[in-house]
Amino acid sequence: NGCETSVEFTISEPDALSASVSVSDVSCNGEDDGSAELTVIGGTPPYSTENLTELTAGTYTTTVIDSNGCETLVDFTVSEPDQLEYSITITDPICNGDSGSVQVTASGGTPPYTTLGSADFLAGTYNSQVSDANGCVTIFEFTVSEPDALVASVSVSDVSCNGGDDGSAELTVTGGTAPYTTEDLTELTAGTYTTTITDANGCETSVEFTISEPDAL
Repeated sequence: NGCETSVEFTISEPDALSASVSVSDVSCNGEDDGSAELTVIGGTPPYSTENLTELTAGTYTTTVIDSNGCETLVDFTVSEPDQLEYSITITDPICNGDSGSVQVTASGGTPPYTTLGSADFLAGTYNSQVSDANGCVTIFEFTVSEPDALVASVSVSDVSCNGGDDGSAELTVTGGTAPYTTEDLTELTAGTYTTTITDANGCETSVEFTISEPDAL
């Protein structure tokens, strides 16, 4: 008989499955405290995602799967700061027992930095560190050097005749920084003397000696 009827129907689909990512970068160069947090919309909840914590710096692709097995991929990059580094300028003391100066600057990492800045140090070996705003730390050692102590010894030639002036003294100088400046210690009469030795850096030491003479004839 060819009789007909019509039926209308609708096939629905979920919204497109998509995800956005919020990244927390690594705090210190070489560490693994980066992470990513996903915001997922569309598809059919609940969603299955990967663990995105304890990440090192790098580029990642993660997969999001909804309850129907539909998938979407998200690419993201975790960054890290440059290596926290230091530079140091040491000015050694020019005289034994004096202080030298040290200046430390930092670079890389995440400013602002904490350093010892500029400071005075006696000769020796020291440990120090620089740290940045994220608590990253670089430890280093430095040495402040000094010349050896300026020391003089004296060899005396006494006056040959009472009242004469042919006494003399010869100095032996060590330490400090050569060359040395000394006084003329010839044609000396009997008596007690103090003489000063100065090295190339202006450091000084003094030595006392006595010239004797024979009794009057």
